[in-house]
Amino acid sequence: FMVEFIFCEPSGFIGKIIRKLTGGRFSHVAVSIDGVVYEAVEFKGVIATNLNDWNEQRNFKIECELILVNDYLRFKQFLKSKVGGKYDYRGILSFLTFSQSQDENKWYCSELANEFFEVFFGETEKYLISPNAFYRKIKAFKVGLKR
Repeated sequence: FMVEFIFCEPSGFIGKIIRKLTGGRFSHVAVSIDGVVYEAVEFKGVIATNLNDWNEQRNFKIECELILVNDYLRFKQFLKSKVGGKYDYRGILSFLTFSQSQDENKWYCSELANEFFEVFFGETEKYLISPNAFYRKIKAFKVGLKR
């Protein structure tokens, strides 16, 4: 069973700021399962989009895959349960200002992807993480470093 973490390089103003502050090339991340992309987007909150429709709307993705071997329904249900959640403006602002303030019931993109990833390990703590830091975490996991 395959779960895909999709790392993006949007060219907009906010994307450029995020990339500059985090020293990497990514400013957005989404999670795809069963042809559905789950992501936290400013002004929309947490949304689910058909992968084909998502691909048509965006032409700047870079993919990083993670294979999940069990509990597929648990992970899919976790992401579905977040749809409709509000965007974490306080979290993204504190992330951009290097402080530690967030709303436990709201999400920005890498917060959502990271919590999904942490659920895989049996942990549920939510914490601030940039798309680039999350990318490094996934790459380390894929080579066996886990954290």
